Amino acid sequence: MYFIRDLNNIQHHRGDSLEINFTIFSGELLDFKEYIPQEGDELYWALMEPNQPWEHAILKKKLDINNLKVFLKPSDTMCLYPDQYYHQFKLRTQSGDVYTLCPKSSFYILE
Repeated sequence: MYFIRDLNNIQHHRGDSLEINFTIFSGELLDFKEYIPQEGDELYWALMEPNQPWEHAILKKKLDINNLKVFLKPSDTMCLYPDQYYHQFKLRTQSGDVYTLCPKSSFYILE
């Protein structure tokens, strides 16, 4: 099992730059360790409206496996209305398995 902790209720002013740092863990909730992405792994982050599926996310980014950060440019959020959105991470391992790293978590766009 792979997961990310403590990335709920992010607040971001639309049109601003943002850097989201995160750590991936593997194992069970009571017995886990940091997971270092392997060559061939792929990481993705998406921003969605309520009830919007991953496949139709309004913003999706492929992340650098050597730098566990999401970078948002001003143009990424400039046209979004202030509201509650949701974000989520996914990991595709080199073997082709796909893991959702966290449930959809709140992401607030502020004026």
